[in-house]
Amino acid sequence: MGLRDITVTRFPNGVTNRSEDDLLGGSLRMLDPTRYHTFFEDFDYYVADDWTITGTNAGTPALSDGDGGLLAIVNDTSDDDGTFLQKVGESFTIESGKRLFFKARLEVLDAEDSDFIVGLAITDSTPLDASDGIFFRKDDGDQNLDIVSVKNSVAVSSVAATVESEEVFELGFMYDGLGRVYYSFNGTILGYLEPGASLPDDEVLTITVGIQNGAASANAMTVDYILAAKER
Repeated sequence: MGLRDITVTRFPNGVTNRSEDDLLGGSLRMLDPTRYHTFFEDFDYYVADDWTITGTNAGTPALSDGDGGLLAIVNDTSDDDGTFLQKVGESFTIESGKRLFFKARLEVLDAEDSDFIVGLAITDSTPLDASDGIFFRKDDGDQNLDIVSVKNSVAVSSVAATVESEEVFELGFMYDGLGRVYYSFNGTILGYLEPGASLPDDEVLTITVGIQNGAASANAMTVDYILAAKER
């Protein structure tokens, strides 16, 4: 007996992303995973030792119940208390001719009284003012989500979108390998930066995410997933 829903495209002989004369282009019947260096975390598991955690009175991130796997980042209650996570081992570089992709899905408890960052940055004890990276950052006192490219503390940025409290949103960016950083919000490409001298191409970057209180009450961020991938 067949399944009721069979509306799929079938490739019984496999698919490939290699040329026909490549070792993996003829007999490997799936896409070659070595074409990209890929980090994907869906937070079905959380290992604290995989992350450097910083911030004033930093909280203890932990898994939260919910569909899809969730990581809860909950701060202490004083103004400017914060919790920031950076993946141990910087492993992404911005390189001419190599495309790089970043995507994350999350929500924040209070979108106005908070500062937060999501993206790629150098390991820094104060990630909100990291000297090098490409990331989304929201400053305290507004709901504007900025896309930022910064090298040696010289930054270019643009308002990418606005965020709402307790509303799940998806953000992403792509470095096209040619000098532009395209950014998207909830699946729609909204524009691009041309960072020029602010393109962080002389440092190795790492996954960076976290939130800081903008008032004397505990703020929080819930992260569904984070993806980063770069052409080799």
